[in-house]
Amino acid sequence: MDRQSIDQIRDEFDAQIRRFLSLGFTNMHIDSHHHVHTNYPVFTALKELGTKYDLDYIRLSRNLYKGGSLPNRIYKSFFNARVKKLAGSTSDLFGSYKDFISYPREELKALINSKTIEIMIHPMYGEDRALMDTDIPISEEIFDIAGL
Repeated sequence: MDRQSIDQIRDEFDAQIRRFLSLGFTNMHIDSHHHVHTNYPVFTALKELGTKYDLDYIRLSRNLYKGGSLPNRIYKSFFNARVKKLAGSTSDLFGSYKDFISYPREELKALINSKTIEIMIHPMYGEDRALMDTDIPISEEIFDIAGL
C-alpha cells in the first residue's frame, strides 16, 4: 500500500477518534470488523495515532488456535509484539469461541489460570432457544472451566 493510502486511513482513524472523544468517551479500545487493523499498512496508520491518543487497548491478531501456516504464525507473532509495544494493555491470547473449545479441558484450565484471554463470540439464540456462537452451542461446561 502506498504512503498516500496509509495517510488517508490514518486521517479517517483520527477523525473517528476525535468524534469519539467529542462525545465524552475516554476508553480507547481499538479493534475492527473483519480484523482489518491486523493488515500491516492499516496498523501502520493506526500506530501513528497510538502515542497521540495514548491508546488503552488494541486487539491482537488471532493467536488462540492450533495449526496455520508458518508464514502466517510468524506474521501474527510479529504483529502482536508490535501491538503489545504500542498499547497500554492487551490480552495474551485472542481467538474465536471455536478456537477456545478446541483445546483439551486441562489445557484450557491451565491457559485460564496463567493468561488473559479475549474470546470473540457472535452470540445468538438457536431454534431451541439455546445460547449459540453463530452455529456452535455455548456449553455451560465452559463457564465452569472459566470459573464463572
